[in-house]
Amino acid sequence: MSDQTTQRIAHFIRDTVIDDLPADVQHEAVRSFVNWVGCTMSGAQHPATQIAMQVSREFSGAPAATLLGQSRNLDVLNTAFINCLASSVYGFNDTHLATVIHPAGPVAATLLSLAERMAGRGESMSGVQFQLALTLGIEVSCQLGVALLSPPAQGELGWYMTGVTSGMGAAAAAARVLGLSHEQTCWALGIAGNQASGYRQTHGTMCTSFVPAHAARCGLHAALLAQAGFTASLNAIEGDNGYAQLFSVAPHLDVITRQLGQVWEIRAN
Repeated sequence: MSDQTTQRIAHFIRDTVIDDLPADVQHEAVRSFVNWVGCTMSGAQHPATQIAMQVSREFSGAPAATLLGQSRNLDVLNTAFINCLASSVYGFNDTHLATVIHPAGPVAATLLSLAERMAGRGESMSGVQFQLALTLGIEVSCQLGVALLSPPAQGELGWYMTGVTSGMGAAAAAARVLGLSHEQTCWALGIAGNQASGYRQTHGTMCTSFVPAHAARCGLHAALLAQAGFTASLNAIEGDNGYAQLFSVAPHLDVITRQLGQVWEIRAN
């Protein structure tokens, strides 16, 4: 198993700049986001979205972020959750076919909530920052999925891979925008990985959209915790009894070392 996978991913998140992204990769990021917005707007009034919103309102903090397609705001964590849930409720969200991950929702929902949080603090997230962070988050999600599932890896097929990988993708995107240090970025990945969940027996129920929504909320929360100094292992992905060993029968993490920043899985999204 590849050593220092977590730190390799952290370097990718911190060091990649927009000019490192081929033109078609940048285009795919835009397509992924436009598709996500359309899916979110269409799912805003779905019963699953409305139930989740009504329950979340009781526990919501300051209404700092916008629920797309609705006339109210919630706190940033619950807004990320609800917007992502709405985007996946009809099943027209993006799909990385090799892993059956739906990566854009958790990442895009996280970034929109984070952008509004920053604006409320007198900061800003540029369009270029958003596009780069979205691409990095999608890429981390899909590359992790390939490392866990695709031959020669042998995956645990009972897991819902969007829930397993996309919280870390959301954390990656948020970590980049927040300018987290290398160590903090590793922590964010580890905190998000500790919250990975979702199993396929519940597929076809409202949990189908709950799983990516949970990933969005967890990923954003993980990055904010790491920014504040909340720690995790620097080897959370590859370490003994860590993320990869638990979520795959035989993970193949070398694919990340070999492909990250060279082979762009967003092209297959």
